[in-house]
Amino acid sequence: MIVSCTLDRRNDQEIDKLKIVCPDLELDGRMLGEPNSMLVTLGPASRIQADIEIQTIDGQLSGELIFRHSNVSLHVDKLHELAGGADTALQMNQGLATVDQFQTRVTLSGTVDDYDYEFQSDLGSRFANAVNALLIQKGENMIAQQKQSLDKLLADHVAKIDNEILPEIRRLATKLNEESVQIASLRNAIPKQTDRPPKIR
Repeated sequence: MIVSCTLDRRNDQEIDKLKIVCPDLELDGRMLGEPNSMLVTLGPASRIQADIEIQTIDGQLSGELIFRHSNVSLHVDKLHELAGGADTALQMNQGLATVDQFQTRVTLSGTVDDYDYEFQSDLGSRFANAVNALLIQKGENMIAQQKQSLDKLLADHVAKIDNEILPEIRRLATKLNEESVQIASLRNAIPKQTDRPPKIR
């Protein structure tokens, strides 16, 4: 850890600066989230790099704290039933294997005694993207499986038509052809009457 502190009283303004650099720290495992919605475990042995710069000018505070997390392992331990419960949590954990780093940024303002901070992190977006990509892929796989099942069902119906209905149609066509031949023979056997008897009035 490197700490640099400057107290500047050379001018009318009182300027204090504090800079802290933590190049590589190991974090213990911890629980994230809320028990009534979702609980996520941040596994042990994750690493953090911190860059902290804070200054005050005549008591007015400004600064930024940046924490870069690496070697991250996340695991959804509990998910509310309305959000899918244990089955969805299992699917989410498969997607979270791709989230191995994230960054957190804290911006300070106000005064030392009455300060405000703004917290930003890309963990939420990385988490959502990983889970969404997995669920989309699973949805596409499910659609592909349903399409494959429908294609097979259609192929089975076509095969049934080929195996059962078409032979019957061919049999009927053959029988019709035989009947047509017999009808033609009967027509040829009946003598043609070219002269009609005169009509009697």
